Amino acid sequence: MIVIGIDPGIARVGYGVIEKQERQIRPLCYGCIETSARDRTTSHRLHEIYTRIQALIAEHSPDEIAVEELFFTKNVTSAIRVAEVRGVILLAADRIWSAAF
Repeated sequence: MIVIGIDPGIARVGYGVIEKQERQIRPLCYGCIETSARDRTTSHRLHEIYTRIQALIAEHSPDEIAVEELFFTKNVTSAIRVAEVRGVILLAADRIWSAAF
């Protein structure tokens, strides 16, 4: 079983890919998708995240994708941006078919 775990953010999206075989779990890859606000609109940044997540899913063909849920107490603007990123990630997962949670 292959699982991709994703930590959404508008500036940085962290991810890790693991494989479980019997009782062993081994890392396949991990990294960070970084987007810069310099000369770029939010929609361009979301599109880049979408495209790179789709490529990650296509490369590893995961059985499941786990996307971190949002938890914010004060900064509503940050919460909205991260919610947009989470939506783009779930859309990318759905487009290629994976069980995302």
